[in-house]
Amino acid sequence: MATKSTPNPEKGLANSALDLIHYYPKRHEVYQRKRLASLNPGDAVTVVGSIQHHSIRTARSGNLIIQKWIVSDRSLQHRLSCTHFHKATLPYTSLAWEQQQQQTYRPGVSVKLSGLVKFDDYENCLAITANEVVVIEPHQVKTIPRQFIQPIYRLAKGVDPDELRDSIQTALSQVQLVDPLPRKLKQRYQLVDLQTAIAHIHFPDDTNALEAARRRLVFDEFFYLQMALLLRRGRVSTPLASLKSLNLKLLNLFKANLPFALTTAQQRVINEILDDLTQPYPMNRLVQGDVGAGKTVVAVVCAIALIEQGQQAALMVPTETLAQQHYHKIQAWLEPLNLTAALLTGSTSAKQRRSLLADLSVGKIQFLIGTHALTSAKVTYANLGLAIIDEQHRFGVKQRNALLNKGNNPHLLSMTATPIPRTLALSHHHKDMDVSLIDELPPGRKPIVTQVIDDNDRDTLN
Repeated sequence: MATKSTPNPEKGLANSALDLIHYYPKRHEVYQRKRLASLNPGDAVTVVGSIQHHSIRTARSGNLIIQKWIVSDRSLQHRLSCTHFHKATLPYTSLAWEQQQQQTYRPGVSVKLSGLVKFDDYENCLAITANEVVVIEPHQVKTIPRQFIQPIYRLAKGVDPDELRDSIQTALSQVQLVDPLPRKLKQRYQLVDLQTAIAHIHFPDDTNALEAARRRLVFDEFFYLQMALLLRRGRVSTPLASLKSLNLKLLNLFKANLPFALTTAQQRVINEILDDLTQPYPMNRLVQGDVGAGKTVVAVVCAIALIEQGQQAALMVPTETLAQQHYHKIQAWLEPLNLTAALLTGSTSAKQRRSLLADLSVGKIQFLIGTHALTSAKVTYANLGLAIIDEQHRFGVKQRNALLNKGNNPHLLSMTATPIPRTLALSHHHKDMDVSLIDELPPGRKPIVTQVIDDNDRDTLN
């Protein structure tokens, strides 16, 4: 098992064998087996040769022990200089270690070397900085594979890479892993078992074994992420988040009072949202559409559907100017329905704020519009059922969660014309957010044209 002296990339130590085997290489070096006569500078190779000379010395800086071999093939016509570096610490600075190395690497002994080939001007021959030098018997030469793959790890200061690899190899021989994936799932996706995957991510036999190991570990990462997201989406089933049916009397009256007809795209998105509101978990939906596509009225329709069930809605926007614009528009829409909207920003006076917060806490205000002031500690909702975030890309996760925490698992409706990469990842890859697209502009609206221009075309903006 791992001991207190076992290397670890993070802190220089490892607490267990599991720490070691789950510390994966940052990359792999692939060496092709070649003859000494066919080497060229730049080749990443594994070669076999016979030792002609072996030496050990300390670098001038005193920080390194330099071990060097000169090897040749049977014809003695092709030589290769090989160097390996050790930190000037025990055991490499001990006389016993040096004597053991001189005994192991005697002239005439066959060795297997792996590394990157370059030309050594001093020795006037090809050279490699060896990542591995292994003594082999003559009968083992034919068993050396055509490829040798070596794991390369991120290392903490003072950690020797050879020691780390040896420790991991020892840990792999001691640990028996229980594979949590069902056999049917592994068969369906043609995945190797977990023990094999971890063994081969460290010490693969060939590139096929390495690829199979990577595929299994990547599958595990995404599989468990998807499981966590599914559990997250299905963890809540409360009366606030689940409405078996909706009373749409106010909603239908609102739509009838609108001075314009909803587009087909708006109606489609509204239907998607109303379906969300009857599910056994809170809605998390992004409404995407160009500027002027009518996202706000869709959000108000959603809000009225929940207000009619005795809940409240809050719309958070990034600026006070935008908050005022939304407030005046929404207030005009809600007044014929005898519903109350209010505006809360950093500019709201202390007197107005006290009155507003009092009404909000008892449910007299059904729809609150404002900036991040909606999330301040003194803001208390009677029954927040819907959090709406406009220009979603302008808010961080903490601000969004602060608003959601004002209610008991409220629904979340985000709106944007320019989704950011994180939003795209959540919606398309992680499936943590449903997406509705308003891909139709209301009649009379000019289409939005997005173009990329360079400095030479700046005049076209005037």
